[in-house]
Amino acid sequence: MGVSAGRVGSCVKSAMGKGIITLTGDKSDLEQVVIEGDYEGHDFKVLLKDVLYQADYGDDYEDGSEGATAICTCCDPDDYPMRAYVTRLCQGNPQFDSGKFHNHCTECKGFGKCIGDYRESHCEVCNKHWFTGLTGFPCDNCQQKKQRERMQKALLAGDPRGMYRIFQDDSEEEEEEEEEDVRDEENCVIM
Repeated sequence: MGVSAGRVGSCVKSAMGKGIITLTGDKSDLEQVVIEGDYEGHDFKVLLKDVLYQADYGDDYEDGSEGATAICTCCDPDDYPMRAYVTRLCQGNPQFDSGKFHNHCTECKGFGKCIGDYRESHCEVCNKHWFTGLTGFPCDNCQQKKQRERMQKALLAGDPRGMYRIFQDDSEEEEEEEEEDVRDEENCVIM
């Protein structure tokens, strides 16, 4: 088939692994349509060969999605045609996207999965996704787990009022962590 397996995008690999995209080994497999329709007033007919090497993350959406591999069929290819990412192939629900919401997590098991918004991240501690934003918010899944553990501890200790102090404790804990970070930076020696 002439495909460089190491360069194939994780979203496409995941779709193949789940049987969403099937291959027989024939070169014609690359001609199968993965999605077609209108996007932003442009006509698209996207074949497997068009998205085979698509990036897992569409971080160029503000630059006209120049890295997107799906190209509209209605514009002259020499006149800067409309481009789009095809996201959620791995879920069997392919959709056109500018790239802003094309974020395929490659840290998840197997070949990963689409998680949408480019500001979502994979937590290495709890293996869940959370909104990290642009400034790097802490994982809210891990924060909620800490709160639940403190609530259980307060209840087991016979201190139901301790549950109400948990939210106050969170802000104190964050201040302590910031102080530790400052101390760590002060003790850091660069060689």
